[in-house]
Amino acid sequence: MAVIECLLISLIATQALSGNIAIESPISFYFQSILKQFNADIIEIPIQNHYQDELELLSKAHQSQPFNTYLINPNFGDPTGRVLSNNEKQALILWAESHDVTIIEYDRGELHFGGNRPCSIASLVKQDSTCRIITIIDFYDTVSHTIALGYLICTNTLESCLFSKQLITEEPSINLQYMMIELMQSKQYDPLMRQLHSRLKTCYTSALDLLLPSFNQIKSSDFYYNQVEGGPCLWIKLPDNLSSETLWEIAISAQLSIAPGAMFSFNQDYDNYFRLTFALPWNAQMTAGIKRLGELVLAYTQTR
Repeated sequence: MAVIECLLISLIATQALSGNIAIESPISFYFQSILKQFNADIIEIPIQNHYQDELELLSKAHQSQPFNTYLINPNFGDPTGRVLSNNEKQALILWAESHDVTIIEYDRGELHFGGNRPCSIASLVKQDSTCRIITIIDFYDTVSHTIALGYLICTNTLESCLFSKQLITEEPSINLQYMMIELMQSKQYDPLMRQLHSRLKTCYTSALDLLLPSFNQIKSSDFYYNQVEGGPCLWIKLPDNLSSETLWEIAISAQLSIAPGAMFSFNQDYDNYFRLTFALPWNAQMTAGIKRLGELVLAYTQTR
């Protein structure tokens, strides 16, 4: 099915659109694409350095504004690149089970740089668990941006998802489906993924090599960037009194681009954060652009 339909089916299956929806924040564009269309009642749960603190925020939000669905990117979340540990995922399963909340996870685990693929939340559910999880996986970020196909893994949610699918979806391109089947049956999918993992890591290290000469000169303790083990982007925090909207204007004037942090929140939070995507075709222009962006960030932080 189409990847956008995967999320819509999941939201209808859980009846989330008729009430509050809790969502990990910062919020990926993928989740926003559907939620904004329906003017959904969103409760943002800011990510925390310690996951137990995050679960406590979930509990407080659930008590004050009850919800039955929680949306999360557990592996290489957009834009932060965060990966929850297996222990953290299991803690979330126990929390969701005890609060009767369905988890909708968008699993981007295939975007790792190599080694072991991070587990999905659903794969850690015990056989006798009553926890309800809908896992969304797609080929958009892995095989090609022209293949907007995805699929659902339904844990204690199969009947409601099948009913929702019958109500709202149209069959995606049969040609794309046959192409993906042929790719997997010919045993070319795994080598393709290994190439992807290697290329992502190369792009990441190349970007850091170009950025660090400038970033290492920024003395503010408020400035940091995340060190990731997969995914296509960096999540960068500016000193607290600086705005990524202003940095965006500076970047645009130099024919460069960033994604200001406020784009990842319904509440316009994260104004001093921005996302930098490194998983793009690399050429001389890309190399010069990344290097120049680091210099612009350094210059902007020196204006405070």
